[in-house]
Amino acid sequence: MDKLVIFGDANLLSTKILLQELLSIIRRRDDICLAGVIDTARSDPKGKVKRIIQFLVVNLAKKIFNPHEKFITKNMSTVNLYDICRKADIKAIIPKNRNVNSQEFIHFLRDTVRPTIALSVGCLQIFKKPLIDVFEVFVNYHDGLLPKYRACLAPHSRVILMMSIPASPIIS
Repeated sequence: MDKLVIFGDANLLSTKILLQELLSIIRRRDDICLAGVIDTARSDPKGKVKRIIQFLVVNLAKKIFNPHEKFITKNMSTVNLYDICRKADIKAIIPKNRNVNSQEFIHFLRDTVRPTIALSVGCLQIFKKPLIDVFEVFVNYHDGLLPKYRACLAPHSRVILMMSIPASPIIS
């Protein structure tokens, strides 16, 4: 059985959306297990109160400028990556000094976690060769922030839609 780790930035909405979709796909498979989610954010995620206030302000602004806009009562911006991991009983891993390329973290992955597959969703750190060499397979999904912001307009919803279609070219 393959062991998967997911790299993602806890401060990015795209990471949370993609993580939830990936969890629903992984649950239906018996050939892969999720060994953990690695938070690659360079800073601590916003607290729950800040997330809720931000969510309310955004929705109120939408309502002011468009009175017919429905007020959304549930939104991914109020959900934390750690909440998702806790609910799914998955280990959330934070590298020391939040550096995924540190020798200490690479040794921890290789010797303790021993994953075979890595998937990066919404990670803003650059992966260096020693880290990549830990895995048999390393998939690095990007929708922007590559040199000169390539593909920064690629919609996450398209990726999620394609991931939920059985035997689509992206996951086959």
